[in-house]
Amino acid sequence: MFRRRKGRGVSRGKETSTESPMDSSESVPATPPSADVEGYATSNISFVASGRLLYRMDTSLNNFIISLITFLSSSGCTSAPSQVSSTKDNSLEDDFSIVDEREFRRALDRCYTQSQNRNVCRLNFNKMPARNVFEKLLEEMGVEMCTNNDDEASIYLANSFYDLVKKLDAYCKDDNKRTTFFDLFEKEIVEELKLKMYLSPSASEAGYVDTFVRALLMSNSSQAITFSLILKIIESYAKSVANDYIKSDSLALACIAQFRYLDTVYDCEPIFNSVFDCDLENWRCAPRDALIQVLPEILPSHIVQQDTANNLQQLFLKKVRDNLLSFRVTILQTLLLLRTDEQTTNRIRGIMLQNLMNLNMEVLPELVTYCLGSIHKNEKFAFRNFLCSLRAHLQLENLKSSETGARYYTYNHL
Repeated sequence: MFRRRKGRGVSRGKETSTESPMDSSESVPATPPSADVEGYATSNISFVASGRLLYRMDTSLNNFIISLITFLSSSGCTSAPSQVSSTKDNSLEDDFSIVDEREFRRALDRCYTQSQNRNVCRLNFNKMPARNVFEKLLEEMGVEMCTNNDDEASIYLANSFYDLVKKLDAYCKDDNKRTTFFDLFEKEIVEELKLKMYLSPSASEAGYVDTFVRALLMSNSSQAITFSLILKIIESYAKSVANDYIKSDSLALACIAQFRYLDTVYDCEPIFNSVFDCDLENWRCAPRDALIQVLPEILPSHIVQQDTANNLQQLFLKKVRDNLLSFRVTILQTLLLLRTDEQTTNRIRGIMLQNLMNLNMEVLPELVTYCLGSIHKNEKFAFRNFLCSLRAHLQLENLKSSETGARYYTYNHL
């Protein structure tokens, strides 16, 4: 299996379209947007040509609007309390005083935050004293352990989530501190309940925010080692022989979900090595295929994606312990999402077509889809070469019909 080595020109972070047209990648927010409270308010707002907003009275919003305008008036946000000038449109006769749009949106945001604070308080979190060295270390960063009414442990952030990311980044820049931190963290997440806590949303004054593991993945100085540690945890669950394998798969999938939608991947090389150091052939189907599907996201570098495609092509021809058909189909679908140059694509296509008779016939439609979908726009004679190779290597009467190795020898059975 190919491994990345230092000094191969791997760019740090996702390339932008200004650097290379093939390296453009879309940045996706790591956390979902907050509730659409503006849509709730703007349904009862009418815009005027001056760029300001007029409130239209509504019975269901009576108390809300009165309290909000009182709040705006006490904050000095409203303009002079002059009445709306008379117009031919009688629909504005009962409108309130004009309020500046920017100030209104700020006040609305403050009202929403305050309402969220009250909701969090109603959850009745009880602070827990630090139980070990690692939790004492987290307390210094503003991370507290709490329990709710059901005695379920959760994380409470004294400050904002992005403040935690900055503190983790600053702390882990020191090599000794980073090593000590992750040694303690690895011992913590051996316990299943604590692992679930660090994979669950954290509570804060603004409501629920992202997970603690996501904070580690979003920090520059801790991202690579976090990937390596979480992949070790995933592999232990994906290869476990416990009776409750569904529970193990669920925990492995929860860990893989932490990798999705990261704003920035700072260094793809160590992540690439951590992924392909895993014994994927002996993983169970669900976590194995989920990790393969996420590779284009966690390895956004164009150079690293070339090597990723080469390794996936090698895995494609191997036998796996669980659901070989799903394994090969997932690899073909992932290869279509990787950015590979014309030379690499042609070589992978050629190897797969040469080994066509070693595959099951259920894989054939996906293989044809990959071969056609991977043709570059500027490739000359690619379609003709594909058809010639298919005709040369495909023997329908000898195709395997299933993973059991049963064969059909007539076209009618096929």
